[in-house]
Amino acid sequence: MVHLKAKTITVAEREAIQHNVMGWEYKPLPYLLANTNLILHDINLPDIKFADSLERPLDINTIIESGYNLDIKNPHQPEEEEQYSSVKLLDMLHQSFGKSDELLASLRKELG
Repeated sequence: MVHLKAKTITVAEREAIQHNVMGWEYKPLPYLLANTNLILHDINLPDIKFADSLERPLDINTIIESGYNLDIKNPHQPEEEEQYSSVKLLDMLHQSFGKSDELLASLRKELG
């Protein structure tokens, strides 16, 4: 996002970035992380849908004809859907942030 913002001059260009970042995520924790990450990078209203992107297959020609230049998917095997409470999702998010903090501390230590 930073590289896109650096190229913007007008408010309209910044708003265009806001309205053109979109995606789908099927699993609850990555969905929460994706939205959180976009908010932290100044995308105020992330357009990440809670859905399985593999339910909407697109070929490369459709993507190009629609004016998009990127289609990122992390292919997964269909698996049993799990239901999580809000408390459990927040706990999983907290654990994920803790692991990130541990990794960052380790990298800082190694880099001196």
